[in-house]
Amino acid sequence: MCLDTVDKKPTVTEGEGWRVVKLSGGRLYPVFQDGRLRTGRWLTDSSQVTIHPPLCVRYKAAFHLFSKKDDAEALKIAVTDSTCKPGGYQLRRVSYKDVVATGRQYVRGYPRKVIVAREIYIHPKGKK
Repeated sequence: MCLDTVDKKPTVTEGEGWRVVKLSGGRLYPVFQDGRLRTGRWLTDSSQVTIHPPLCVRYKAAFHLFSKKDDAEALKIAVTDSTCKPGGYQLRRVSYKDVVATGRQYVRGYPRKVIVAREIYIHPKGKK
């Protein structure tokens, strides 16, 4: 996932949002990257990759998440439609901090607010 537009400065620094994850064998995985995701602990993206979206500000790679549940749901539907695997994706509530970028990603024809954060905490399912 790559932002279509990037804000000149991140509009938030920490908070809560939503992430789409892939469920396989009872384990969670990122939708667009390799590796396993764990719940109930802070995860850190320590990569030093810089993303170069066309016609946009460059930003450091990190965890992409949505500020609104409806926007995350739109990505879940789009990914499910493209892979023909209903039930293989879930929405998970996440806390985030150390934001490196904010911006918009077009999903299903509409710009959705996306937050790119170095650290996320994926809340265990059913826990507040």
